[in-house]
Amino acid sequence: MLLFTQHQRQRLLANGQNRGDHVPLVKFFSPVGAATWLLSELDLHFEARFPLTVYVDAARLVGRITEDEARLEAAALAQRDNAL
Repeated sequence: MLLFTQHQRQRLLANGQNRGDHVPLVKFFSPVGAATWLLSELDLHFEARFPLTVYVDAARLVGRITEDEARLEAAALAQRDNAL
């Protein structure tokens, strides 16, 4: 399933290489919920270090999605502590 056209992908990649306040090029939404995402760029250098649940827990703690290592480590540690 293609989520966006080849032209949109090229524009998203170009925006990802040139930092700035870009206009959203793609809108995703959930037909069964209130979630909506606007994409203005793609960052091919992102490598997740934690499972998705750690990113979710860290986002809940700070009120937004974060890549801050200290906050992600804290969320991962809290998950480990809760599992014990």
